[in-house]
Amino acid sequence: MKANLILNGEAPNKNTLKEIDGTLFTICADGGYNFAKENGIKTQLVLGDLDSSVYIFNNAVKYNAEKNETDGFLALNYLIDKGYNEIYIYGAGGLREDHFLANIGLLKYAESRGVNAYMVTNYSVISYHDKSLKKCLKNNTTFSIVPLSDELHIIDIDGGKYNGSNLTLNAFSNRGISNVSVKEEITVLVDKGNFLFIEVK
Repeated sequence: MKANLILNGEAPNKNTLKEIDGTLFTICADGGYNFAKENGIKTQLVLGDLDSSVYIFNNAVKYNAEKNETDGFLALNYLIDKGYNEIYIYGAGGLREDHFLANIGLLKYAESRGVNAYMVTNYSVISYHDKSLKKCLKNNTTFSIVPLSDELHIIDIDGGKYNGSNLTLNAFSNRGISNVSVKEEITVLVDKGNFLFIEVK
């Protein structure tokens, strides 16, 4: 099952707004409802401490402001517990860098629960992986591989302008930045480590 999660970071621009599938179950984390309400996005649930939401949502799930988790984590966890296994996260980038980095952690958490999660910003689509990846992209799409672990061992990269085999990259190495797809499918074979795959719009 697929779902949308709207956070209270940088609001999706007009182009990104067009990408949001309004037929999917949609949950907003606190102030994310401001964007949804103002752009006519049908919302099934608002969840969080509600300190940022301008509008009132009937039957919102309210949490104490003094809590250990972010509103985004609580909302993501709610969706996963309800059985959603493909989640598109909007409003997760920009504004506060600490929240942006924590939102990257949401992708990792989703992966640990067996769920595919995609952070859709105004500039890219970001996903977390701890195993090999096959990704369909349009030709001439810029993509990057950002290692998060101390060592990411790439057995092979295929489908990019810059392919390679038997590569060991350290955390946040710039070696995998700005590749370009030359096939409709990109394959990244790994046997050690984890990484972000970033598709640049």
